[in-house]
Amino acid sequence: MKTVHGYRVLATIGNKFAIACNPKAPQPWVIWRIDRSGDFYGGEYMFDKDSALRRFRQLGFKGVI
Repeated sequence: MKTVHGYRVLATIGNKFAIACNPKAPQPWVIWRIDRSGDFYGGEYMFDKDSALRRFRQLGFKGVI
């Protein structure tokens, strides 16, 4: 996966959302939105993995279930 602003992208959902991690950052987890050009924007930065994963699932699967 790619690295964006020092964060390693771990997964994407439908080319609309990405979750990434940078263990050296003050808030090591981030959820980004992905625009049509594939650029990342609108980061939601978090302190812990569980919160990041929960938010990633909420955004990525909203309206699916």
